[in-house]
Amino acid sequence: MPLISLPNNKMTQSRNGATFIQTAHVAKGSDCVPFIVGGALMQPSTLSSISPLEAAPCTALEQTLTCFKFYLDQSIQEGAIYSNKLYRLAKQFAVDERLQAYQYGYELMGRDVLAFISVSNQRYVVWTKLGSPT
Repeated sequence: MPLISLPNNKMTQSRNGATFIQTAHVAKGSDCVPFIVGGALMQPSTLSSISPLEAAPCTALEQTLTCFKFYLDQSIQEGAIYSNKLYRLAKQFAVDERLQAYQYGYELMGRDVLAFISVSNQRYVVWTKLGSPT
């Protein structure tokens, strides 16, 4: 998988070929992808506990998602499959609105809405699990 350049994110590739965002955050639960801490590959299950201040939406490369469109609430919606769960696009942000994307993701997580953020060269997208209020 080719590496892409994202603003304010450092990319790394592991020996098994998986690509990770070094500045990615981990959230409670098993829905997060592996992440890099101090150069060591960590799994969310290796963390004993995470305080609410450390809980943040997971981050995924948009190019790794399986995206689709579906009909809901009398309109066509964008959806994605992430960690074997169905998500819908909650809100998208321009590349220079990174802070606003993470703030929105934190706000959703604070309301116990399962969310993650996808990143690409063009945008940041906050996704929420289908069935969750947005």
